[in-house]
Amino acid sequence: MTTSAATINATDQVRQDFQYSASVDGLLKQVYIPALNNVTFHATPLMDMFGEFGGTIDFAGNKVIKGFKHQGAGGFGGIPEGGTFVTGRKQKGFQGAERLKYLNAFLSLTGPAARTVREGQGAFVDAISSAMDDTLKLAKMQMERIIGGACDGVIASSLVPAATWAGGATTAMTITGLAGTGGYSPLHWLQEGMKVDICSDKIGTLITGTAKAATVSAIDYAAGTATLTPAGEITVADASTIYLTLASAYGDIEAPGTVTADSCLEPNGLDNLVSDGASAGETDTPKTTIWGLTRSTYPDALRSIVKLAASAELDEELMMGWLLDLVNYRQSVPNVMVTDPRSRLKYFSNLKDDRRFNTTVLDSSFGFRSLAVTIDQYTMLLQSLTSLKPGTLYMLNTGDFKFARATPGFTWIESGGKIMRDYETVDAMFATAVDYVNFVCENPRGQLKATGISYT
Repeated sequence: MTTSAATINATDQVRQDFQYSASVDGLLKQVYIPALNNVTFHATPLMDMFGEFGGTIDFAGNKVIKGFKHQGAGGFGGIPEGGTFVTGRKQKGFQGAERLKYLNAFLSLTGPAARTVREGQGAFVDAISSAMDDTLKLAKMQMERIIGGACDGVIASSLVPAATWAGGATTAMTITGLAGTGGYSPLHWLQEGMKVDICSDKIGTLITGTAKAATVSAIDYAAGTATLTPAGEITVADASTIYLTLASAYGDIEAPGTVTADSCLEPNGLDNLVSDGASAGETDTPKTTIWGLTRSTYPDALRSIVKLAASAELDEELMMGWLLDLVNYRQSVPNVMVTDPRSRLKYFSNLKDDRRFNTTVLDSSFGFRSLAVTIDQYTMLLQSLTSLKPGTLYMLNTGDFKFARATPGFTWIESGGKIMRDYETVDAMFATAVDYVNFVCENPRGQLKATGISYT
């Protein structure tokens, strides 16, 4: 029996298409979705503590509602024999709400790349794996930035162009990051090829002019300099302070009965969840609201303790005062102390001749070992978070922090049963996953933040 070459080729093409779909979709579903959820929500022991100790809040719709008390019930005291009972207080409360945020992970291959890798057995799986590995690294880095941030989308702040910046789309400019920016380097969160928006402040106000977006084309982390290439005509005066947000970090958000424009689309972070909204310890713009409410309206429930160290060095007496304020004023016992890597290096990493604090190593129920610090009679696990501004320290009860989510983590958006699919108008393939989540604090008053600590 004679078999034509055309028949063989057609059969091979069907096998190849089936193999491509089954292999790639199986890889993305069974391997990379669990990996994406792990690096996003369990990338560091601290985030693991938020997720496990705090747990999650399930809810329907686009917001989670939280009830607070600003006058507790109950009464206590002595009474005479046969006397009238103690008069109790009437409990008073109020409600707040946090919006749901929508996280998105995305990867793509150009059409020529997709067709090329299909020709070799397993080659397309390698290409998808390489693209997904890049996505996982980016997700881990950005989520750590978000968790330590202020829900403002800022990835680099206090930037100053080296000269007056004017010209066309090909006119690149070197900018310098000043001290005080979050991250181990002032430009820690920038990567080559990243798309950013250029803003005049930390709340997403785009600069005046045609070009409001740029591409990061070069970075020197040690020197704190980066080169930006704008998307069009741009003019920024010499020594003007500019801020970079991740591209499209701001947009319209649905609120009850209205739409709020130009709101940050990222989840909350420690910097805006733990705040008193007013004091000098808030080195950035005070975070005046939480749960959609103004902190000054309900100060007892919504204001955290904020301390300004004023360039002081950490010692046991200073930290004991902070801790006892938290315990005695707010009846909250923290279980973790969080600081930035530079402060951790200076005050807690030296366990030999220059030990500053009573430290020990503890094994946690999560399988990791961590340094613990004992202040007075209280022992707290010590964690560092790269996204914190140098000289920052938190004392937190992780049980008060939760991930409010409407989905069980990231899930792929499928079409026709396929995850990796073709664009309709572009010669490329893509896959995208979404997670509906926000990071919330159910007890803002029980947390403490200290800023301005000497860390050099």
